[in-house]
Amino acid sequence: MMKTNNLRITEAGSQKKRSMELHTQMNTTRFTKSAAVAVAVLVFATTSAFAASITYNTNSALTGFVSSNGSPITVTNLLASSNNPQSSLLFTPNPTAATGTPSGLNLGDFLLTCTGCGTTASTIFNPFSFDLVVTDVTDGATGMFIGTSSGGTVSSNSTTIVIHWATAIVGSLELGPGTFNANSGNFGTTVFNKLTADTVLAAPNSGSPVGVTTIQGQIADSSVPEPATYNLLAGSLLCLAFFGRRKLARS
Repeated sequence: MMKTNNLRITEAGSQKKRSMELHTQMNTTRFTKSAAVAVAVLVFATTSAFAASITYNTNSALTGFVSSNGSPITVTNLLASSNNPQSSLLFTPNPTAATGTPSGLNLGDFLLTCTGCGTTASTIFNPFSFDLVVTDVTDGATGMFIGTSSGGTVSSNSTTIVIHWATAIVGSLELGPGTFNANSGNFGTTVFNKLTADTVLAAPNSGSPVGVTTIQGQIADSSVPEPATYNLLAGSLLCLAFFGRRKLARS
């Protein structure tokens, strides 16, 4: 009788153990599937979140050169040398364009010419300021990067002109998100970044096209996590799924 009871207890224990193992296996399988679905969602989010398109331009009527005393120059996109009428600095804005986020930006081009100049740096440009207005057409906002230069000399193959950039809020080179550094409107989650504080102009004979220096920037969406964040989350989920299966195999 005792032997029969012991046998029944043993069988009941075995059944309970098998039931627990099956329950653990089912839970692990569910978790693994959930992790796989989560990873797929993250991959989809990574590819789709960066598809937002922003339309912008830098051809505002307020974009242009400003003299050192703050009064507008007659031709706002053209600055002439102070001692050589054949040498000038011309700005060509970026007309309305659409770009995805994140992405690099062309905010416009400076063209430095010095017709008839020799290799002696005798052509002079006085100190100047330049207002670069960025219009976010999509979000309905504008902001300004303010460029200042102490001027410099130019020859046929050299120049010392450097433009230093800033915004209304000192220490920042960003427009947006929201009303941050906005002259009008609201940038929403969009951020325009100048990236570098200085633009060193190319010599009149340098580059392709020659004498052209592009003002570079970057656009991003502040609501979208960096790709590294997505990768970290996906990797963590995969690791949890792997170790869950490994634990089940050992048991």
